[in-house]
Amino acid sequence: MEQTRRNVLGGLAALGAGGLLSACGTTASSGGGGGDEKGSGGGSNVGDKVDHKIIGIEPGAGLTKATKRMLKEYGLSDWTLQTSTTASMLAALKKATDAKEPIIVTLWRPHWAYSAFPIKDLKDPKGAMGKPDGIYALGTKNFKSEFPEVYAMVKNFHMTDATLAPLEETVLRKHKDDPAAGVDAWMKDNKDFVDKLSKGVTAKPGKKSIKIGYINWDEDVATTHLWKKILEDKGYTVKIQLVSDAGPLYIGLDKGDVDLYLDSWLPATHESYWKKYGDNLTKITKWYDSAPLTIAVPKYMKIDSLEDLKD
Repeated sequence: MEQTRRNVLGGLAALGAGGLLSACGTTASSGGGGGDEKGSGGGSNVGDKVDHKIIGIEPGAGLTKATKRMLKEYGLSDWTLQTSTTASMLAALKKATDAKEPIIVTLWRPHWAYSAFPIKDLKDPKGAMGKPDGIYALGTKNFKSEFPEVYAMVKNFHMTDATLAPLEETVLRKHKDDPAAGVDAWMKDNKDFVDKLSKGVTAKPGKKSIKIGYINWDEDVATTHLWKKILEDKGYTVKIQLVSDAGPLYIGLDKGDVDLYLDSWLPATHESYWKKYGDNLTKITKWYDSAPLTIAVPKYMKIDSLEDLKD
């Protein structure tokens, strides 16, 4: 289940300071530089320029399954999905955009790639990639009474790509060896955002020691370190705990071993966990409205929809 929206931090190594990993998948460009014409002259089109390939991630990922379903629903029998790893896909994307070459990749939102690269999502009029989840902050059953001030602040928490993608890029790429320094850098440029979290909050602090659990998904790593800094600045003692996947976090919330978890994907990705433990948890807020699985291309490619691939 956790592969449904796999967000492997190994991709950071591929794109961190010091170079670029060689990708398992290449951009496979058969056209010249640019590759930005749809149905351009000389018999060359988008499909030709990328060898009718979509560069994907791990074979077992839910994103991979959704992409295979999309190929069938759009009648793209002459297209192939080249699976690799998240790191290799991101490396291929960087290589292609640096060279202004065409490439089509599987991706998802939220992701720092939308801040790092000039890319856009292809429209999916058939809904073949599935409905997007929302991302929720969850607390223990008594979270509101035990942490009234934190509860009120988290209720004010809301991010879009315009704020989240730069946060991820700063924490996970520019300061990948020191997330706290990345948070500090981002907060200096986003003081108003942080100040709004406390706007109208008059609740007493309650417990002053809080435990936040998180998994190795980019948005979870970034927002967990952000909230650690915010709450420490408010005088809280904050302990963050990294676990292998979301399952243990739902169990930890249910038992009270963890107080807060910021990366619950509902209603689809974490559906089984919510059905099992939801009655004993607090759904604090949906802080990211739409987290879809997508197919992305560079903005310089003159293609806008998955339907265009049929041509």
